[in-house]
Amino acid sequence: MYVPEKVVTNEDLTRFIDTSDEWIREKIGIHERRVAAENELPSDLVVHAAREALQNSASIASDIDLIIVALSGPDLSSPATTAIVQKKLGATRASVFDIRNGCQGFMTALITASKFISDGTYKKILVAGVCSYGTLLSAFKWRERTKAVFFGDGAGAVVLEQCPQGKGILSCDMGNDVTTTGILHLPFGGIASLREKSVYEDTSLGSRIEGKEIFDFTVREVPKTIRFSLEEAHLSISDIDFVILHQANKNIITAIMENLGLPLEKTYMNIHRYGNTSEASVPIALHEALFEGKIKKGDVVVLCGFGAGLGWGTAVFRW
Repeated sequence: MYVPEKVVTNEDLTRFIDTSDEWIREKIGIHERRVAAENELPSDLVVHAAREALQNSASIASDIDLIIVALSGPDLSSPATTAIVQKKLGATRASVFDIRNGCQGFMTALITASKFISDGTYKKILVAGVCSYGTLLSAFKWRERTKAVFFGDGAGAVVLEQCPQGKGILSCDMGNDVTTTGILHLPFGGIASLREKSVYEDTSLGSRIEGKEIFDFTVREVPKTIRFSLEEAHLSISDIDFVILHQANKNIITAIMENLGLPLEKTYMNIHRYGNTSEASVPIALHEALFEGKIKKGDVVVLCGFGAGLGWGTAVFRW
């Protein structure tokens, strides 16, 4: 994992928007977030995380057959940010592509990579998620309250390869609710935004985040996808040793765990330190939970990302 050095606290944001440290802590659970330096692009964040993932997996860049990066803010419109990551890493043998699927993007990338591994197309895949919303919001002087208080920059990465039967990914599930497509969106930079050029000067960066609708969606749908994925793996809630959820909001995470009937000790929260890091939040939380000893060999682990779409991606592992 990698997070930039620059810290932006809740108190810092009060200089730009009408909010308070107390409100942000109570409603979301964020105390501070990280923002990339002026010379740090999304590809740079990924490369930092990727190098650590390679080291932890006893791999080198030339071992990698495929790189997939999940992101919402690319370095450039073209080429793929993953191609830039490939060059910076020196992964000369790798195929590359980006995935843009919101906060569940890392899970989309991970599930996609697992299919390439299981059918034998590739042997070793680097999967990463990166968020640069903090950089974007900083550039717009943090003016849109419902977005400014949430997001921070960071990246997380994993190396995926074949493992013995009965271990690794046991089941997965992805979905998207067509009735909620417009609830959470960022128009800036898309072709559709060219029809309304004022979007490039729009300090709100699109419509405000509809917090209640997103809360209701996640608390309703995330437990469903987790239960479905467990059934597909012939497991039950009681078999779960640990859960890693997208770090969207501490109250959402708490409500999901309550719905599942699981104690908070079986999940991990770092949103207070990093904010919502979108596509990076699941791999960052996974990394920290693993290296803090909260996930052990043989544990049944559930990963779930959810967000813009509104959609979800879930995987059940035996570590």
